[in-house]
Amino acid sequence: MKQPNTITSRTLFFIFLVSVCGALLGQNTEVEMARQMEKTAKENQQRPYGPDAEAPSAFLDEDAKGYLMETSRAVDLKRYTEVRGTPFRYKAFGPGYLYDVTLNEYYIDSLNYNGFTSQFEFYTDGQLRELNPNNFLRVEMVVSKEDRHVYGRGINPKFRDRYAEIIYKGDYITGTMVYDVKNEEKVVQDVGKTLKLRRFTAKSLHYAMVDGDFVTLKLTPKNVAEDLGFKSDLLKFMKANKLKPGKREDLVKIYAKADELYE
Repeated sequence: MKQPNTITSRTLFFIFLVSVCGALLGQNTEVEMARQMEKTAKENQQRPYGPDAEAPSAFLDEDAKGYLMETSRAVDLKRYTEVRGTPFRYKAFGPGYLYDVTLNEYYIDSLNYNGFTSQFEFYTDGQLRELNPNNFLRVEMVVSKEDRHVYGRGINPKFRDRYAEIIYKGDYITGTMVYDVKNEEKVVQDVGKTLKLRRFTAKSLHYAMVDGDFVTLKLTPKNVAEDLGFKSDLLKFMKANKLKPGKREDLVKIYAKADELYE
């Protein structure tokens, strides 16, 4: 467990913020598709946490491990057996950093984000556990050697009780994304039988604080340009650089350009 001696700029920023199955089966009838989905549901689920999967473990000292056990609860590995797809943001559990309310840092090598519950989960000693979000207001997922996805809880005015990823932070614009997963059910009538099909569907909901105003973004060039201000300049910028707001790296460039225009 690491106890910071000084408050970094990143910490100050955090404190401030806290204030293609259907296509493949398209040839079949609805009932035939239902039968196929019911038959193959368990085979096709992309859940790295399944009961037959080898469970990773977090490397922690005893004090840190004790605290994480106190601030988490065990969850059932089979709770989503009847649901197709996955509620998790990342394909596999991987490394990440947790920051508690006193800014202590905890490294975990088996972390993932559940967009259905809006909770982070981790493995330890072969057990899957769900962290209490009230104890960890900031989480960083390591996605590459150079890149981390930074999450803050309570930083998005529309989702005070959920984590939001900080996509961009500038002088005038802060862009956030809420990874929202729904457990949807579809009822299909078969001969003498009613089938209920369930699947996880995920959406990335984008929002921005623009020069003090909170806006909901629709990721089309026209809407993004209007919502961020400087519509004409941003449309020209996107066209000249062939940028698509729906792409993460392009959206960051658009945020940066808009931030620059406010100076």
